[in-house]
Amino acid sequence: MRAKASAKYIQANQERRKGKAKQQKFTLSERDIFLIVSMKYATATLPLPQREVLKRLKQLLPYRTLSERQLRRIAEKALSDPRSEQFWEAHLVPPIDREMGKAIQSLLPGVREVFVIPSVCHIDPKMVSWYLGLSAARIFEHFFVGGQAIGLGAGKAVQALAASLNLVSEIVENLNFFALVYRDSLEGETGAEPLMEVISRCTLVSRSPSVRGTIAPSELKPESLHWAFVCIEAMNGKNNNGVVARILDFPLTPSGLLPIDWSPNPDGACVHLSFLQRMVQQGRGVVAMAGGEGSGEAVLAAYQAKKSGGLLFNFLVIDDACAEQILRLRGYRLSDIPNRHEWWEKKNRFLVAHLRYAMEPPFRTFREIANRLRLSVKQVKRLLEDAVRKHEDDKPILTLKVQPPSLEMELEMELMKRWGLAEVRVVPSFNSREGFKALGQTAVNLLVSMIGSKKEFTVGLGGGSAIRTVVEALNLKRVFKNFPELSRLSICALARNPLPTVLSVTPQTLVAPIVSRYSDQPGVEVCYYETRKAEKLDAVFVGIGSMVPPDNLSYFLESEPNIKDVSERLAGLLLFQFITRDGEILPTQWMDKLKAMPLTELKNMVNQRKPVVIVAYGPHKATAILAAYKAGLFNCLVIDCALAERLLELSKNEMALIWHNHGDGEDGRERHE
Repeated sequence: MRAKASAKYIQANQERRKGKAKQQKFTLSERDIFLIVSMKYATATLPLPQREVLKRLKQLLPYRTLSERQLRRIAEKALSDPRSEQFWEAHLVPPIDREMGKAIQSLLPGVREVFVIPSVCHIDPKMVSWYLGLSAARIFEHFFVGGQAIGLGAGKAVQALAASLNLVSEIVENLNFFALVYRDSLEGETGAEPLMEVISRCTLVSRSPSVRGTIAPSELKPESLHWAFVCIEAMNGKNNNGVVARILDFPLTPSGLLPIDWSPNPDGACVHLSFLQRMVQQGRGVVAMAGGEGSGEAVLAAYQAKKSGGLLFNFLVIDDACAEQILRLRGYRLSDIPNRHEWWEKKNRFLVAHLRYAMEPPFRTFREIANRLRLSVKQVKRLLEDAVRKHEDDKPILTLKVQPPSLEMELEMELMKRWGLAEVRVVPSFNSREGFKALGQTAVNLLVSMIGSKKEFTVGLGGGSAIRTVVEALNLKRVFKNFPELSRLSICALARNPLPTVLSVTPQTLVAPIVSRYSDQPGVEVCYYETRKAEKLDAVFVGIGSMVPPDNLSYFLESEPNIKDVSERLAGLLLFQFITRDGEILPTQWMDKLKAMPLTELKNMVNQRKPVVIVAYGPHKATAILAAYKAGLFNCLVIDCALAERLLELSKNEMALIWHNHGDGEDGRERHE
């Protein structure tokens, strides 16, 4: 007894190891990774919980046989795979610390408003200017009105602003942009880069010649501009003869004055500081941006210029590193600012999101982020989840948008998501010959993936030109070579020829050549539906006829007087049975004559979650496929790009009817949103 028990134990262990080996063989393709990423970030509001992602994966054909544990590992592996980063586009918008902004404003009389954002100078210094410019763009772009003139200074933050402006075409058509600085240089920066950036972007929005950019700083007058954007750059006073700041091309000492020995650049032009002072005096907007270490002292130096002519700016966009230095230099206690805990939450949501999605290279694990920010892994997870949520009046800090690697893959995911299909494969729309060839090979690849490690497999084939390409692409010798465990592959024709007539499109005509082609290949069997029946089929691949040219079904319709009377309602023909536009199945005399598989059996296979694949090419098939979907006759598609686009276009207005007809079945249609 012990020996038998021991033998069973050894056998169980061997089977367990085989299972693990199969699991390890599951390699993630680019398509697998994109599919999982697109499911995780299916909505712009919040990533789906892991449980929901696994539930949706379980509905799809490639993952149906996997356990929950295997699915969890695959999902985690896909989301942490470096290739996944090419499939999403992350948009981060820094939060604004309004309470600290009020505190800074109280220390700088005359400044109309101060905006404080989180600083990344301690984790990613090169991104400080980018976030300043991005924040300024989001804050002030709403104030731009058609016909206004906007001056752009030099510097990385101003260039980031120019690259981030989200301008509406109606406004862009009447905006005028002016460079405040220009250096006649062939090697270094000219100072007009922000102007050139925004003009090129505006041209993409509107090709109107009224979008103008002017580089003539010496000819500008303060009355000409409505807005001006400048950078305040921090300088090291000890190594720069006491200079602590630079604004436009002018160095400033701590007292806000120009150095005694300073002289202007003879190879360029720049509006004078008095230009900015006069704009402020006239109530026009001058926005200064500063951030990073030492920037607080630089801002205070620029503010001191008010003693010699007036304020240089009346709006200020800074990071909290700059703000904290200003507070320290002015003797203001940070603890006196209210809502510090709320700001800690907002700031760290942003920093966690930056490390995960914007850092180069990104931090891919929660542990790495936690160590860098001195947080716990639990805190990092929570903060990252909170970053994509909308909190009270604040917009989400992080927005993730899935970027498909190709149009075909985008259409595949959209059809699976919208129609709840188990699998969709889309090929490019080439000319008819190349397109059909790609269609057939793609269908064969799908069939091969279904066989997997099975010892026996039976596939039913319908008729039509599309299925003919499948038969032509099918190399059974290669299939048996790649799947040594496969002992029998049965190919079942789902209809016969109406002898003595031989039709070129019937399943029997298409399948018959396989008998002679693979007569020397053990394990290949050709059979017919009337002997095999639906319960023994593992999968079905069928074509579909359309009532729309170039398809011609008049030959079948003329012999059906009862159906001919309702021809206006007909959408297509599947296995010699007509389908109406609303999904009603109309049997024909041909169905009995050819001993074709009843469409009700296809419907049963779909309900049993067996793969039923429609293979079709050309947008003229769309109405027929939509009707077949309403009837619940398939759960997989292999189609071309033009047909996929047409299906999505047609289905927009008919989804309510489709959902009503199908209900919440197990084939995944309950996933519609």
